[in-house]
Order: sequence, then structure tokens, then C-alpha cells
Amino acid sequence: MAINIIIYFVFQNFMERDDNIQHLPQFNENFITILKHYPSNSLEDSILHPILSFFHKIFGSNIASIVNLLKINCKEEKNDVLTKLNQLLQVSIHVIDGYSGLIDYLSNLGILKLSYVKSVLTTLPSVLFLAFNHCNESEKLYGIYFLSNTVNLTSLFRKSYEISNIFYKWIDDCIHFDFERDDDTNVLIKALETLYSVGEIVVRLDIKTMVEQWKSLVKLTSKYACFLKFRLDISVPIKFLCSSLQNTIATLMVEEKEKNAKLKLRDVKLANFQLKVIVKLCEMYKGYLNGSEDSLLHLLLLLNRCSRLGSKVGDTEIERFVVVGAAPLLSHLLEDRSFLERFTIVADNIHSLSPEEAVGFLFTHLRLLKFLISCNDEEIKGSWLKIPLLSNIITLFSMSYSILNLNTKIEGTDSYTTLISISVAFMISCLSCEQFVETESTLIEHLFTSHLQTGILISDIMCLLGRLTNEEVCLEETKFLCHILCNLDCAGMQRPEACIVGLTAGRLFHLLSKNGQDIIEKQFQLHLHPHLSFYLNHDFIMSYDMINNVLLTKDNKKCSSHQFLQMIESVTLYNNINDEETYKKLSDAFIEMWIGFESYQRNSVRQPDWWYYIFFLFTKGIPKYYGEKGNSMIKKILIDLLDLSMLKQSSINYYICVIVKNLAQSIISLNDSTVSDIFINCISSSNFLIKQIAIESFVYFANIHHDLLRNASNDVNTEYYISDYYKKIPLCGAINILNLSNAFIHKCYFQDLDIPPNKRIKYDSEGEEIGLLFSKLVDCIKEIKEFSINRNISSKGMEMINSAISDLTKLKIEK
Repeated sequence: MAINIIIYFVFQNFMERDDNIQHLPQFNENFITILKHYPSNSLEDSILHPILSFFHKIFGSNIASIVNLLKINCKEEKNDVLTKLNQLLQVSIHVIDGYSGLIDYLSNLGILKLSYVKSVLTTLPSVLFLAFNHCNESEKLYGIYFLSNTVNLTSLFRKSYEISNIFYKWIDDCIHFDFERDDDTNVLIKALETLYSVGEIVVRLDIKTMVEQWKSLVKLTSKYACFLKFRLDISVPIKFLCSSLQNTIATLMVEEKEKNAKLKLRDVKLANFQLKVIVKLCEMYKGYLNGSEDSLLHLLLLLNRCSRLGSKVGDTEIERFVVVGAAPLLSHLLEDRSFLERFTIVADNIHSLSPEEAVGFLFTHLRLLKFLISCNDEEIKGSWLKIPLLSNIITLFSMSYSILNLNTKIEGTDSYTTLISISVAFMISCLSCEQFVETESTLIEHLFTSHLQTGILISDIMCLLGRLTNEEVCLEETKFLCHILCNLDCAGMQRPEACIVGLTAGRLFHLLSKNGQDIIEKQFQLHLHPHLSFYLNHDFIMSYDMINNVLLTKDNKKCSSHQFLQMIESVTLYNNINDEETYKKLSDAFIEMWIGFESYQRNSVRQPDWWYYIFFLFTKGIPKYYGEKGNSMIKKILIDLLDLSMLKQSSINYYICVIVKNLAQSIISLNDSTVSDIFINCISSSNFLIKQIAIESFVYFANIHHDLLRNASNDVNTEYYISDYYKKIPLCGAINILNLSNAFIHKCYFQDLDIPPNKRIKYDSEGEEIGLLFSKLVDCIKEIKEFSINRNISSKGMEMINSAISDLTKLKIEK
């Protein structure tokens, strides 16, 4: 009892002395000896609380004094300032030493209740925060005094790093927390929150320190997760790490990083470590991530897009060390309701995403589908199935296709194949009957899109679905598409969406059994629907019923445009009419249709939209039927085409060139200038695409009928363009299509242009290193000048400066 009273008065006297800071090293030496006279259960109240509170107060006061001393415009001599800074830093280091000796002693006492040593956890984290933060800001804060205090600052950082490591180990090995007591829980939570702030600081200091700090933090946080998850705000470290990781990935995306392989590999491994920490925290605090879901979702979008946008980003190291973490991260977020809510909000506003974000969200959806396929928890699966995931995937694909790298491998398979297979597997394994029907409707809706790539994607999904499911599903899909094609207006048959629907129907048709194909043939009477038969690639000889239907329609003066179009299609789509009598009837019918059509256009002021489609059909039919009617009938057709060419309509002239080119083999001889006049009219077109096609068709025709060159020689314009074509001189005027000025015309268009050879740019790594050294030299000179302002430089100092100048003048310049 007597010795305790003596020790108490010694402590009291030490803390009340004005010069107690100067005697801190001596106090530290006796501190541990004094502790040995107290039992463990009385350390907190008797010794630790007063002494550590004093230590904490001294350390905070010293750091504040240093900041104030450096920030004010001090009129003191520089040496006086350096002396004060040295004293303050030395005291701060002694405080760290005191904590270090204390934890070494406490570690030897074995497992202790938190209540015995509570002050260590309430004061040391704050001291570490102040120490690391001061080291982090020191270079900027100290300015001209930084170099003079490097030794003390380095010592402060090293000792803080060492004490933090033994502190974490001591808590993990020797402290017993009674989580039934609110006080224990509150102390640990408060300590962790401060240590998270320490972790944020050390990320900017040193990679080794950062790794050690966060390893220890995650270990401690995970160990007591079951007790802390209800009260600890885990979103603080997660949001910080997500932001830091995104910045690290951003530096990896910068092209300049590729020049330094070591620096790049360091950043990749740093990103890998940060991602591991995030995944571990999400795993241990699953379901209690409130506040961090937005950061986690944006991180997932970044991870899933950073290797799929092109060669600049898609590096093997990033894929192997960083992107690989996206899957485990997402797996720990599936059952978090706050993450689901945030995901739903983004999905509802999917059209507001940029193409780059759409890529990330697309592959996030794919990973999500993959998890749901193997998920056995019906409650989790049911929650996610409320989102139209497959519809989102299709929309995201449409938004991001232009920048999406579909050759990217996902687990050894290209991303496009993976996209299709996962989507189909999800439909088969996860959807109920009602959801399956609803998703089928969504697919059909997206199939009718003018976006070609999206239509092809839907077609591939539907075909794989038909292959992997039963005959009934495939048959119903085929019936539905055939029904659409039968009711589609003929004028729209050549639209992209109609072609995609037709090709999809044809692919599904050939997945059916013979019985299924027979059902389609009987139900839709393919001989009455030539386009449907064409898409299904269904080979059969044209029946006499079909021929009679064509002839009856041809004689019906009141037939609709739809019937007229079907009649022409019927004649142009078939190539297997072997019967001569049938062929003669169809040929005569086709000629009459052409005459009627040509008369109609002569009497029309403006052609309707379907007129061009009819002309397209005649383009395919004329070589087939007119070629058998002799030169007199072809001459009649050529005269009609000449009249049409005078309309100067690009869409008409295009088909005219095609028709005349296809008739080259059927024409026996050229007795007049009809063909040459047609080509002259087309070549004189202001549309350079039509001009180019007309020239190519002219040359093809002239290779068969040499008289064409002579007949066209009277036209100077045509002769000029044909001559250039034979000389392989391109149409210079066509460059106007791109609206380019002369400044951007390629040099091959200029004949006598003296262009010097391209110079190779050399990367001078040695020059860059010299530049860095020179910038450091300039900084040193500035510091010497600032030093000389406050006081005179001694003669010894001047000798050193002159010697350095002399050494610089002796440098040899390489010639």
C-alpha cells in the first residue's frame, strides 16, 4: 500500500512539473518498472488512464505546436526554428517509445480483459492517426525545413509503423472482449473507426505499410464480425477502398503507364490487394452493407468493363489480377437488400448510362445470371427475378455494341457465345412458365428492331432455345414467326427487321423434325406464300395452282397492290420450273406485268413507296424471263429503261444499271444507241455512287459488246470517265461525299507533290532521367537561395558550392 502511494505521488509530481516533457525519456525508463508493482486488474484506473491520457495530450499538443510554428510568419532565426522543431519531434518520438514499451510489457501478461487496459485502445489509435497524418503532410508542411528534419520524421514514421504492427497483434492475441457489455463493444468500434482513418492515410504513404495495416485491420474486423455487424459502419472503409481502387484502375488505363512495366505491375498488384480487402469485408458483413451499395455497384461496372473495351485496357495482368475479383464480389452482394434496391434503380434508368457504363452493366448482368442459375436459395432468386434481367441485357447490348469487344475471352469462350449461352441457360433453368412466356414476348419484341446486331443476337438466342428445349417450343416459335411473315405487307419485306424475322423462322424451321415441318407446310400453305417459302428454304416444284393463281391475279384489273406484289414475287422467287409449258405461261405473264407496270409509272406523277420494291423484283425477274424472248422483246425493255433513266432518280438508276448489266449475256447485237444512252444518263448522275456503279456496269457490258465503246464515244463526259477507269484513276470528286477540305485530302491524290519521308520518333529514356535529375538540382538551388536570405553562407559552405559548380562544368557533352 505504501509503495502505491509513493508511486502515485511520483506520477502526480511528474505531470504537474512545467519541465515534465524534458524528463519524458527518464520517465519511460522507469515506467515499466513501476507497472510491475500493480496487479493486472488495477492497471487501468491506477496507472494507465492518467498516464496515457497525459501521453495523448502531449502528442496532440506537440503536433499542433509544430503546425502552428510552420504556418505562422515566424521572425525567428532559422536555427531557432529548427531547434524547436527538433525538440517537439523528439518528444513525439518518446511518446511512441512509451507506448511501445507498454505494449511489450502487457503482451507478456497473457490474455487480459479489455476493462484492464481500456485506455490503450482509446488513446493509441488517435496517436497513430496524428503520427501518420503528420508524416503524410510533412513534405508540404515543412517546406525549407523538411530536409533538416528528415531524420526525425523518418524515425517518427518507422516507430509508428512498428508500434501499429505490435498493437494489432496484441489486440488479436491478448485482449478478451466481453460483447455482452456495451462498453467493450463501443471501445472496439471507436478504435476500429479511428484505425480505418489511419488506413486511409497510409495508402498515400507506402505500399508495404498500407498492406500491413489493412491486413491487420481486416483480420481484426473479420474476427469479431458476428458481434459488430449490427453496429459497425462498415461502409466507411468499403467506400474508401472502392474509390482508391477505381483511381488505381484509372492509372492503369492511362497509356503512359505502358512505358514502365514495373510501375504498372506494382499498380496491378495494389489493385488486386485492395479488391481482396473489399471482397473479404463484403463476405464477413454480408447483408449489412448499408451505405456502400452505390460504391460497390460502380466498382462492379468498372471491373466488368475495363478489360472488354479494346486492346488499350484489356491487358492480361488486369484480367488476371483485377477483373477476376468481380465474380466473388458479386456473389457476396446477392443477398444484400440495399444492393438489390440500388441495382434496381440503375436498371430502371438504364438509358441514362454511357456506352462505357453500359458495357460494365451488361457483363454485371451476365455474371448475375450465372449465379442465379446455380443458386439454391429460392428467396434470393425470387428477389432478383423481379428485375427484367434478360430485357436489360438486350437493351445494354444495343447501347454498347459499337465499343464492345466481342472477341474477349470469358473463361476460354468468346463473350458473344457466352452471352447467348448464359441467357438461354437462365431462361431454361430459372424462369417459371409464366416468366418464360413473358420473356419470349420480350425477345419477339426486340426481334423487330432496326438495330441489326440486336436482331441477330435475339435470333441466335431463339435458335439455341429451340435447340435445347423440346419440339413443342420450337414449333410454337416457328408458327408465330411464320404467321407474322404471312401478314407482313410485301412492301416491307426488304426491311432489316423483316429479313431477320424471316431468317430466324428459317433457322427454327430446320430444327424441327420432319413431322414438325409438315405441320408448318400444311398450316401455312407455302405454295401460296412465296416469301415464306423462300425464307424457310423449302424446295418444291411450283404447282399449277400457283401458276393459275398468278394468271388469275394478272387478269384481275381490280387486284390490290398486295396481290400484285405477291404475284410478281411468285414468279421471281422460283428457279426450279422445269416444265416448258409452265415456263412459257409464266414468262408471258411476267411480260404483261412489266408492260402494265411501265404504263403505270408513265401515268404517275409520283411513285408510291412500294413502287421501288416492285422495280427491285423486276430487276431479278427480267434476266430470267426476258432472256428467252429474243432481241425484239429486250429492245422494248431497253427503251422503257431509257425513259426511266431520264427521271434522274438515283434509286431507279441503280436498278437500271443492274438490269442492263444482267442482260449483257442475252442481247445478241447492238443496232442502235439505246444501251449507250442509258449508260450516258446514269454516268452523268450527280450521285457519285450511281456514277461508279454505272461505270463498272458499262465496262462489264463493253467487254461482251465492244460496239458499246464506239456508240458512247460521242459523249465527252462518258469517254472521260471510262478512260480514267481503264487507267485505274479513282473518281476524285467522290471525296466530296465525305465533305473533306483540301487540307485533309490524302497525298495520293496529288501527282507532283514532294512529300518528305515520315520521321521516326525516338523515345529517349536517358534524356528523361537527366530531366528528372535536373529538376531536383533546380529545387536544391532554390533551397540554397532561400537559406542565404535569412543568414550569410559560411566560407566552408561557399567552398562546397563552388566545388559543385566546378564539377558541373567538367561534364562532357556527347556529340
